Amino acid sequence: MVLHPIPVLAAALAIPILGLAVPLEAQPFSQQPVIRLSATEILIDEPLEITVSGLPPGSRVLLRMMAWSQLGTWTSSAEFAAGRDGTVDLDSDAPIAGTYEGADSMGLFWSAVPDSTAATESAVPPNTERVRLIAELEGEPVAEATLTRQVIRPGVQVLPIRTDALIATFFLPSPAAGSGPYPGVLVLGGSECGLQSAEAHAAALASHGFAALALAYCAWPDESGRPLSGMEALPQGLWMVPLEAVERGLEWLRARSEIDAERIGVWGASKGAELALLLASANPIVRAVVAYSPSHVVWQGLDFRGERRSSWSRDGYPVPFVPFTQDEARIRDYTRGGPRYITHLYRASLDDEAAVAEALIPVERINGPVLMVSGGNDLLWPSTLMAERIVDRLEGSGGRATHLYYEGAGHAIGRPFRPTTGLSATPNFALGGDAAAYAAAERDSWPRVLRFLRESLAGRGPL
Repeated sequence: MVLHPIPVLAAALAIPILGLAVPLEAQPFSQQPVIRLSATEILIDEPLEITVSGLPPGSRVLLRMMAWSQLGTWTSSAEFAAGRDGTVDLDSDAPIAGTYEGADSMGLFWSAVPDSTAATESAVPPNTERVRLIAELEGEPVAEATLTRQVIRPGVQVLPIRTDALIATFFLPSPAAGSGPYPGVLVLGGSECGLQSAEAHAAALASHGFAALALAYCAWPDESGRPLSGMEALPQGLWMVPLEAVERGLEWLRARSEIDAERIGVWGASKGAELALLLASANPIVRAVVAYSPSHVVWQGLDFRGERRSSWSRDGYPVPFVPFTQDEARIRDYTRGGPRYITHLYRASLDDEAAVAEALIPVERINGPVLMVSGGNDLLWPSTLMAERIVDRLEGSGGRATHLYYEGAGHAIGRPFRPTTGLSATPNFALGGDAAAYAAAERDSWPRVLRFLRESLAGRGPL
């Protein structure tokens, strides 16, 4: 679709007039550059085709992107050489310079960075991103297009649940996905253990036809040690979290009339993946597991007061766990003279064979297939190694396991076409990976995750 073409300034072609060739610079270029988009309203995890046509052949065009959402303003840019037909196709043409390298129709999106100096936009509706693309020739704008990306598909229902037994958010697919009953997915975020990352992925799953429950399984107190408002009923910190409290989320899903109780899966990332695998191994109602950056064992809880306690409990007793080693020499062995990252602590701790044997998650008991996603440059914990251990256990017991491995990506692989420029590290932790590797991993893995869930949770009703 063509949006708001801006007339081009003079350009040139050599054409014969009375048998003579008119110099390029003497002939005004007659075409009008336009930016064409394959759609002007899409989901934020859907790809987009972008072309610029009507350019002077061989000219250098700068394509700028500005995106506005509730997360702020993001910008990116790329410079291209127009082809002999005066066209640039981002899917097949690599930029000469810019915020990303290589032909990539979505490069402007994943390579965007926060920009507080960029022009502001009027209030952007919740769960919406507004995008403006501007093509420039010799520093002057010659074409413009706009786009809206939706975080949640219109029509998806969002139901906050705030009780003493359950703090969660339920996402029910749009009626356009069918009338139900829907397959249900319990979504568990990482070590923040609240709702933020779980809600983002639950919204994405609901946008693709799954009823998804984003569940908070613990909370972190504020700097003064007080519970966060509305989170007082949750365990305060990630240690001795009762598995029974998380299983209430499964029971809640199974009891809903909109859910097909025979088609329930669990999705988790990082500590949430550890929890998802542990939960599925004890609850046969779970028919499929998606685990991003998983663990094959239960780990010591993240108790920053120095106490060694399990992350999880059952009937008030700690689930056997692998404690963090205090052998500094062993940790240094894993750094091999390089920088020390948290993953070295985890790797050294896995040398405690007795603890590992006791803390193994019994994945062979899971009543369905398991799909895992890991990055080869995970600096938070050795997710690739642990995913392979799970594959070995499942294949050895007749189970079904798929491991999607991405060499240059780190710990934070998620859904695609978001900015990946800030994923390598948080203010406190190095997560590993680089922006381009994350973008490639997310673009490849996300449709495979959706297909896995559709096939694993197939049955009556939608999907």
